[in-house]
Amino acid sequence: MSKKLTVFFMAGILTIGLISGCGSKEKTATDSAEQEKTDSSTTAEDAKGDVSGILMSLNSDYWHMIESGIINGGAEQGINVKVTDPTSESDVTGQVAMIEDQITAGAKGMIIAPCDTKAVIPALEKCKEKNIPVVLIDMDLDEENQDLRATFIGTSEYEAGKKVGEYIIENFEPCKIGIIRGLAGLPSHDARANGMRDAVEEKGFEVVTEQPADSERGKAVNVAENILRATPDVKILYCTNDEMALGAYQAV
Repeated sequence: MSKKLTVFFMAGILTIGLISGCGSKEKTATDSAEQEKTDSSTTAEDAKGDVSGILMSLNSDYWHMIESGIINGGAEQGINVKVTDPTSESDVTGQVAMIEDQITAGAKGMIIAPCDTKAVIPALEKCKEKNIPVVLIDMDLDEENQDLRATFIGTSEYEAGKKVGEYIIENFEPCKIGIIRGLAGLPSHDARANGMRDAVEEKGFEVVTEQPADSERGKAVNVAENILRATPDVKILYCTNDEMALGAYQAV
């Protein structure tokens, strides 16, 4: 293989579900003007709705699809929904603060894509104390904490990474691979990286480096350039979210 490859990766959500009946029937569905992205600096009172959607980010087409699914699903059920996001996927503290703000604001339900499934536990415990049902999307809690959410809708991050590995095995000869991932220690990115790695290493591929770009396109450009300079024999770059994949593609 003479050409480099960037493998694009997005963890697919098959369906976005809402908590039926958790909103007041007297409320109207969110209209098109209210469906526009709420700025990350929005106050808790401004972001209040029958259901609060708190995503990892709204910086990519993937998350805008999730946002649209949540809002349209709410409209179909007659539930008012407000969607917000922290400054970035790695802004774990900011997301936790947003959840706590929505508890204070009196949200009747929450749909959360957690940046860090361990860091949100105290906030979810507060939701349970207040009888606020929580639906998790994109990333689920550990089994021992799953009583803190009503349900999880999404896919296995590990299996998604494994599918990428299977695609690599089917389409390429054994070679060296570089991983560009989100912030070190984030469970979703750990799982995506490990799923791919476990699949390919059994077939003679070698993962020679794994470096964080914090889920940001600009950082991924620099990380990919550094990888290709330091290890020019790398033939595949695997990115654990779509924004980083676009950055890596630009570098290639």
